[in-house]
Formats: sequence, structure tokens, C-alpha cells
Amino acid sequence: MLQQLEANFTALGKETPPKVQHDLDVIAGTYRSLADAASSGKSGSQLKSLEGTLSSGTNAVAFAALSQYVILKCGPKVAGVQKGTGATLG
Repeated sequence: MLQQLEANFTALGKETPPKVQHDLDVIAGTYRSLADAASSGKSGSQLKSLEGTLSSGTNAVAFAALSQYVILKCGPKVAGVQKGTGATLG
């Protein structure tokens, strides 16, 4: 699952402007680190520590920038999904 998240963020990055691509690369890199740690047999507490990096530091900045981009550039489509109309992002 973590590897799929990394692949999804990486693929999205290829379709976005450079600044957004950087943010997606940061997020994908964190999921890659989590996937690598999980597959290498890290303990639960070590994985929990790595998981915390998703909501702090450069990841927090990247998620905030990505959210802002989605709201500003994809607003109507995202609003449709939130209202349950079946609209998609692509």
C-alpha cells in the first residue's frame, strides 16, 4: 500500500507544474521511506516515528502547498467530489 501511494504521488508529479511536482516528490519520498522501513522489518515504534514525519516539517509544508494548489486550480472538480456528485479529479 505504501509503495502504491509513493507511485501515485510520483505519477501525479509528472503532470503538474514544477513547484507542485517538488511537493509531490517530497511526499512520495516519505512514503518510499516508510515502505522501505516496513519491508526491512523495522519495529512498530520505529515505523510510528517515521509516520509522524508525514505531518511535520517539509512534508507538512508540501501537503499544505499541494492542498492550496488543488483548491485553487481544481476547485470545482474537488467540490463536486466532496458533495458526492461523482466528479473525478482527472
